[in-house]
Amino acid sequence: MSVPSGPKMCRCGFVRPDGSHGLRLYCRTSRCVYAGVVEHSVYVHPAARGRGVGRLLLAALIASTEAAGIWTIQSCIFPENTASVALHRTAGFRVVGRRERIGRHHGRWRDVLLIERRSPVI
Repeated sequence: MSVPSGPKMCRCGFVRPDGSHGLRLYCRTSRCVYAGVVEHSVYVHPAARGRGVGRLLLAALIASTEAAGIWTIQSCIFPENTASVALHRTAGFRVVGRRERIGRHHGRWRDVLLIERRSPVI
């Protein structure tokens, strides 16, 4: 994955043509002070879970963002998605907070965990 850097970066990612796996990256803001902060989402098709696809996607994300000078990757995860929380912890992410009732999903209010990974090399 090639990651553009600087304040103009808005979106990039990889999604398989069949939509089964993917990784997306978003800038948090156009302010230069946050040029090294991105938000990501990762999706692995249920039939492919447990095969290391998520780990490979996150490894590619980390390598490409560090090469582009990105110092923080963040995301939000539903607290009950324990597999995603564990996957991200394995990749060096940590939970930095919980946002309560931040969004509605299928008609009910949902909390999310705010996670981040700070690069040890940037």
